[in-house]
Amino acid sequence: MDTDADFDATECKRALHKYLAAHAALRELFARGLTAEQAKKAPFHVRPKRHMLLHVADDLLQLWGNPRNFWCYADEAIYPSHFVREELLSLHARSFVVQAET
Repeated sequence: MDTDADFDATECKRALHKYLAAHAALRELFARGLTAEQAKKAPFHVRPKRHMLLHVADDLLQLWGNPRNFWCYADEAIYPSHFVREELLSLHARSFVVQAET
């Protein structure tokens, strides 16, 4: 089993980009020859998880290291994300960084 000492953020970023590129190639392959309307129903669309994975690769690996130590997709949380956010703010208001919602 890997330890955090074994984790290489650059290697992880490269692997994540490779995975995302393969996913994009599959999306293009399955949409080839389809109309725009038909392509909407083709598999391998970019979903929120894959979009977030790009942000993990490009932004968060250098900040937080190994994703297994911080990754929890908001839609898969036990509690709604707004509940967790409010709880964190009430418990750790000084240390919790709030990013502007877009």
